[in-house]
Parts: sequence; C-alpha cells; structure tokens
Amino acid sequence: MVRCLFGEKCNWYIPVCGRMNCPVSQCSYYSLRLIGCQLSLIQNSMPSFAAGPAQLPKEVVERIQLELPAFEDSGVSILSLTHRSTHFTNLLNRTIRDLRDICRIPSNYEILLLPAGGAGQFDAVPLNLMRLNGDSNQLKTDYLVTGLWSQQAAKHAAKYGQVRILPDPPIEKFIRFPKRDEYEVSADSAYLYYCSNETINGVEAHDDVDLGMDKVVVADTSSNFCTRPFAVSKHGVMFACVQKNLGVAGLTVVIVRNDLLTFSHPFCPSVLNYRCQKEHNSVFNTPPTFNIYVLNLVLQWMRSQGGLEEMFKRSIAKSSAVYAVIDDSKGFYINPVSVESRSHVNVPFRLRNTELEKTFLSSAKSVGLTDLGGHRTVGGLRASLYNGLTMEEAQRLVEFMKSFQEAYDK
Repeated sequence: MVRCLFGEKCNWYIPVCGRMNCPVSQCSYYSLRLIGCQLSLIQNSMPSFAAGPAQLPKEVVERIQLELPAFEDSGVSILSLTHRSTHFTNLLNRTIRDLRDICRIPSNYEILLLPAGGAGQFDAVPLNLMRLNGDSNQLKTDYLVTGLWSQQAAKHAAKYGQVRILPDPPIEKFIRFPKRDEYEVSADSAYLYYCSNETINGVEAHDDVDLGMDKVVVADTSSNFCTRPFAVSKHGVMFACVQKNLGVAGLTVVIVRNDLLTFSHPFCPSVLNYRCQKEHNSVFNTPPTFNIYVLNLVLQWMRSQGGLEEMFKRSIAKSSAVYAVIDDSKGFYINPVSVESRSHVNVPFRLRNTELEKTFLSSAKSVGLTDLGGHRTVGGLRASLYNGLTMEEAQRLVEFMKSFQEAYDK
C-alpha cells in the first residue's frame, strides 16, 4: 500500500494500479517512481497561465492518473461509473459536504452541481428568478456591468425583459469596480447581478456587494471562487464554473438560498431549474461524473494545503509579484486597471511597444511559460494565476518578464 500523494493529512491509500492487479510500486505501465513513501508520476508539463481551462494542482493530476483504472473499490473506472451507483452517490454527497465546509456555506443554501458552464447561468439566473417581480413574465432587474462577462450576462438577461445597466453613466473602458455610492438599485428590481472578477479585463471586486436582506444579489464568481473567502449570506445566488480553480470544464457550482427556489419561469429548462435539480440532488439527468470526481480531489487538496485562507494568501503573493514587475518597469509593461480594482487572479498587460508582444509570447514559450496571450476580443497579454499555479511558477514568469525587459527596453 502506498500513502496518498496529499501526505499525512490524508489517510487515503492506493492498493493497486488497476492493470493486471500489479502492485503500484512495480507497475511500469504508468512510468512510476517512488520517492520515499510517496508515489510520483514523471511529468514533463509546463506551467500554464491560461484563463481557462486552467492548470490543476500537480498532486491532483497525479492522483487522477493513479485512480483512473478503478475508482475506490468499485472495480470500475470513474469514466464509466454509473451515476446511480452507491459509489457515485457517496462521492457526490461528500463533494457537496466538502464545498459547504470549506466555503462556509450556510445551511439555508442549496449547493447544486450543474452542466452548461458559466454561460448557462447567464440564462438560468433570469429564468429561475423572474417571478421575484410577481406573476409577471417580464423580467425587471439591474446588472452591474464591469467587464465583458457581465456585459454578456446582461445581454442574455435582456431576452427576458427589462435590464437596467449600472452604473449609469458607465465606467469607461472597464478599468475599475464601481463604489457602492456610484449606483442605485431600482426599487422594482428582481435582483442585482455582478461579476466578482472579470477574467478578460482584470477587474475584481475585493469586497462582496452588500444590499442587505431587502434585495437579492447574484454573483458570478467563476474565476475567483475559492481564491478568497466570500460572505455567502450576502448573496441570494452565487455560481462558479469549476475550470478556473476547482477542476475541469463542464461543471458549474451553483449556491442558491432556499427561499429563492420557487420563482422560476414555467419555460425554464428542467436541467437548469434550481428547484428541479435540488429535488433530484443534482442528478435530474446524467451529471458530469468525472468532473465531480475531479472537483472532489481539488477540494481535498485545498483542505490539505490550509483551505481558503491559504489560497487567499497565495493569490495575493502571486499577483503582487507580477504587478511589482509591471509597476517597476517604467512603462515598458502597462496594466490599465485602477490599483484598487486589480484582479488577484487575472493580470492583463500590454507592452509599450505592442509590436514586441508576439516576441514576448514566443520567447516565453521557449522557456516553458505557456498561454500568456490576452483574450481574443482585446488582444495583448494576460497572466492567469489560479490556485493550481504555484508561487514558484509565478516567480518564473516574474524573472522572465524582468529579463525580457532588459533585452528589449532599448
């Protein structure tokens, strides 16, 4: 038996690798090597600074590789484990419990694990909350538009009724998150929607939007969920697609207050209907079983590393190191976001000489730093520093940025 890769904080053991029942320590099929009492897979992967799907913690990748042939004692790979099995039901319930514990989600909130990604919630949110306006089938709501993703969400919601864009007038070029006294929520608004971190624009709300109990607040936390603590009780609905900090693409965590489960429009698809999915424990249809399994592994990894507080510390440390290079570059590197709204997880930047940006990307890749290009809609450069990216890897980027400036700042 080989101790878990997560170390002494976890009592999980690997008995066999699943191939011909050979002992893991002797299995050449996986190109394994033992280091002390721990097992490690030989990897040649480069750090990825992609905005998503993002890099998983290496310990999680190794454990996936080890467990893939057979999940626990089921004798079946997680890839083909039926969602109606006891093994999967236990995994699902354990994952929801871990989310509630690690993220401090109050007992009066339901945790749903749904398909269709964050974009699916652009329609799910208005369809599930439309009747907060009464029996009207016309939505009336307010959207804080602070970047391209909240802008997209507002466009989707506008299909169902009246959407008021806040702040009014808007903040030009999405360079900061608005202060509370810069916008006023409509009296007849069903809810206020905001995006806690704009991955494209690099704008983050470092404090939760708080309207008290009189108004429902909805937050898209897709890119900074589990990088910092959130006050869940200040929100009616929170959602996060997991491919940034919690797993692989194809799964969305939705957190919804119990009293908001009865306001959906009759035409809301069952697969996106919060009440329907709650009644079926997120298994109304076949759920993305592998994605839920990976989410559970990431949550275990987070707990072994010190939980939300440790993730928050690391997030601040990584982003601070990158911003320091930008700020000390005397304009060679440029970040357009106001300092108080700079994202801890997505750092967009340009070069003073934009013609050098392709050279920057190719040079970075040549030294093993990948996926540093900006979003296709805005161009430029971007470093995404999610939980799976280590401080050492962020420091490699910092050193590269310094050396690149030395070579090209003529």
